[in-house]
Amino acid sequence: MSTVTITEEPLRLEDLLAIVAGARVELAAGVRSKIATSRAVVDRALASNEAVYGMTTQVGHGKDTRLSEEEIRGEQMFLVMSHSGGVGRALPTSQVRAALAVRLNGIARGGSGASPAVADVLVAMLNADVHAVVPEIGSVGASDLVLMAAMAQVTIGRGRAEYQGEVLSGGEALRRAGITPLVLSGKDGLALISANGISIGHAALVVDRAEKAADAADVAAALSMEATAANPSILHPAVARAKGIPGQAAAADHIRELMSGSGLFEPGAARSVQDALSFRVVPQVHGALREYVAAARNAVTVELNSADDNPLILLRVAVRPLAQPPFPMEHIGTL
Repeated sequence: MSTVTITEEPLRLEDLLAIVAGARVELAAGVRSKIATSRAVVDRALASNEAVYGMTTQVGHGKDTRLSEEEIRGEQMFLVMSHSGGVGRALPTSQVRAALAVRLNGIARGGSGASPAVADVLVAMLNADVHAVVPEIGSVGASDLVLMAAMAQVTIGRGRAEYQGEVLSGGEALRRAGITPLVLSGKDGLALISANGISIGHAALVVDRAEKAADAADVAAALSMEATAANPSILHPAVARAKGIPGQAAAADHIRELMSGSGLFEPGAARSVQDALSFRVVPQVHGALREYVAAARNAVTVELNSADDNPLILLRVAVRPLAQPPFPMEHIGTL
């Protein structure tokens, strides 16, 4: 079985897809250090008397309500449980694994301030194939909150999970897999649910399928050209260079590679000097698809490797600032 090591470098979509397919996951030492450093910022904020959204205050309409030291841990549990209001069919295992991996990689970026134990539980669940039962429709708040909360429930031994082909309570699934349930501390619950793991993970799977569809379309075009003795001049590299569109060049190159060795490339082999329009524009049409898929891949890769938690933990770097910022740089929250 292959292993994907999450490092401080951006995670590739290919690595995410390998995790979805069952590859084991490890965290590099540098990532563990960054998670610990990020958590130290959170611990300092919790120990201070500052109002920090979702950490020392409630969220949503209660954003200005301060929490006592005793209430902070209970608030994290409340966030996970109160946002688990989804309905509908359970998401496929592939989407659940993708979301787990996305959230793990997000925590590895250092912006979440989650405890190292949170990352360890996510790694353990992926490696033991403990998959939360996640409803397809959410009803509370924005984005993926409800669906991420369903996964977060399993990390603390609540909710439901699939393990070895059987749907169990989250606690029983963790017990059978030998995983100790997570005990949430300040910021952990919010770090688990306030993320777009479902959307980003699903988008990565869609990009993968679209890229395979683009390749399959090229195969169909190559077979059609062979069957009709089409004119292969449309595939000449000079044609693609003249247009300068990478997707068109990629489609032409792929079809030409698929037809390597074909007799159609011999002089006089084509039936006509100009085929029907549906044949003549294959590189352009397939190239347009490839352009949009490439744009989607880029967007997903950016989101996959972004730190976009709320509040966001910003780790200090050894760079002289241009000016003194008018706010504390240890944590920034957007409401």
